[in-house]
Amino acid sequence: MFCFFYVVAYHRLVLLSRQRLAAASALLKIAESVLLQHTIDIYKFEMMSRIMQDSCVEVRTQFGKKLFKGLKTTVRKLPAHYMSMFVLSAIDPEEACFDQSKQFLGATVKHCRAMAAKLPNGTKKLYLPEYVLPYVVHLIAEHVDFHVDLPSLHRAQEYLDFFFDQIYIKGQEGYAFISTMLDYMKLAESQADAVKKNAVCDVALRIIHKKASNPGWVLNPYPGDVALPTELFAKPTAQSRQQGTAVILPDDFDLHAHTRGRAIKGTTSSRRTPKKAKTPKKRKTVRKPSQTDDCFNTHTLTLSHSHTHIHTNMHTNMFSPRQQHEEEEEHRRFQRKSQHEGMRAEQQSRAFGR
Repeated sequence: MFCFFYVVAYHRLVLLSRQRLAAASALLKIAESVLLQHTIDIYKFEMMSRIMQDSCVEVRTQFGKKLFKGLKTTVRKLPAHYMSMFVLSAIDPEEACFDQSKQFLGATVKHCRAMAAKLPNGTKKLYLPEYVLPYVVHLIAEHVDFHVDLPSLHRAQEYLDFFFDQIYIKGQEGYAFISTMLDYMKLAESQADAVKKNAVCDVALRIIHKKASNPGWVLNPYPGDVALPTELFAKPTAQSRQQGTAVILPDDFDLHAHTRGRAIKGTTSSRRTPKKAKTPKKRKTVRKPSQTDDCFNTHTLTLSHSHTHIHTNMHTNMFSPRQQHEEEEEHRRFQRKSQHEGMRAEQQSRAFGR
């Protein structure tokens, strides 16, 4: 009986995880339609992005594949800013999910650059991956676990490092463009909290200045036009300008060593080559489920076997010998009644034939 309740609870977790994946996949389908894209507002966009940090690893994996399928097509279905969702996998504890999102983001960036090279300058901004940065900043600032403290700021650095490593900024002009965009975002009125948004922008500016610290480089303001998405940012006001010039980062904040996404020069990567996993032995007992378990492939099979095992045990132990005898007698009476009705039907058909 105790094991039965565990199986029921685990089955409930499986159903909830499938429902989350189905809901997010349905929103992606809506976003792929040109006529319905306007119905996906920034709130629904944030809700979809949280699936990349779902408690079930299979949900994260499957949603990442669906997201990449909508972005990496000959005729792109999803807008380019949807690739910002991959950034939330920067702190994924599962190496497989981390590597998958890293690969998908890099492939999407290359695809967008190839598409932008074929377009005139007026429409290039729709495909350039640098214009995804405002959405990355917004998702980090509006994250439920983000606060303006040292642990959250270092976590924001991991997200931003993950993104900057994949967009492949080259040359002094590229870094000047990103720096100017971040300055504009700090001064503009935004949907996100102003303090959190400016804190994320300051962390991004420190990363850019550190990456562009080549001898003789000076990050002057970008001479061209820099556009920000209107669904996230509005024209600067006097209050937003004052908040944008304030110092947000703590005095003791400093960028930590970046080792997970890309190895530092002169050192070896901290990620080791995973060893081949041993084939686990079969267990007869039902394992206690947890919220962080995989919910689809392996554990669904484990659930089905364990559920069958429990069901057969309950079936054999539930009835007493007297109840089993009564059940057999009732089964025999049912057979005799069926035979009798069959004979009556045959006699009636013969009489009707005469």
